[in-house]
Amino acid sequence: MESSIEEERDNIGKIDELIVSLLGERVKRVRVIGELKKAQGIPVRDYAQESKKMRRLFELSLGTAAPPSYIALVFRVIIEGSVRLQHGPVEDGNLTRSRRCVNCHWDTAGIIDPELNWPVCPVCKQPLL
Repeated sequence: MESSIEEERDNIGKIDELIVSLLGERVKRVRVIGELKKAQGIPVRDYAQESKKMRRLFELSLGTAAPPSYIALVFRVIIEGSVRLQHGPVEDGNLTRSRRCVNCHWDTAGIIDPELNWPVCPVCKQPLL
């Protein structure tokens, strides 16, 4: 039986929901580690740990359909976000470093979308990273 594009998009949507939930749990742990580092006077950035983590993720990807380059791209963003979270609260703008929209390439500081409470591109309305 052949599945439809909509069925596959629904499946991806369910997976996305799980990913968002798991990322929320990950952020909780990241914040705890950030507080522990601060209390112990340890720098936020730990390149040795990042390297160890990426190597392990590459190894895990070998048993999946996801190529290591895909895993590297996804987790580089996750790790960068984690480092920024450990530097301070999101409200201080630590997660919004980019000023160029990745979707339409408009050079912008963005506007705050009232529903998302997050900066979005004023041209294409995509959330800014």
